[in-house]
Amino acid sequence: MNQYLVSQGYWGYIKGSHDKKPNITNTNYPKWEQGAIRVMYCLETCVHDHMLGHIWDAKAPKVAWKNLLHKRLLVMPVFLPKAVAERHLYYASLIALLSDMPQI
Repeated sequence: MNQYLVSQGYWGYIKGSHDKKPNITNTNYPKWEQGAIRVMYCLETCVHDHMLGHIWDAKAPKVAWKNLLHKRLLVMPVFLPKAVAERHLYYASLIALLSDMPQI
């Protein structure tokens, strides 16, 4: 999962320059929020259903990641098998590409 977030430029939302939520009046807030939503979507599509509550309770991607890492130590496999996760990420990438395309 972290390799995918790094490759898409979203690792900063977990550990880096974008890990803190800016003030809503900040001009960078809309861009930060869009990236945060994409990171949360990636996390949601790559975990088992019983772990979704730990993501939904988080107010930022960094908190969701910490919740998953903490629970991963306590619960059997949190993340989906690699083949399933790759398929979800492939579809997520397609959706992201299509959403950035101009509407006809």
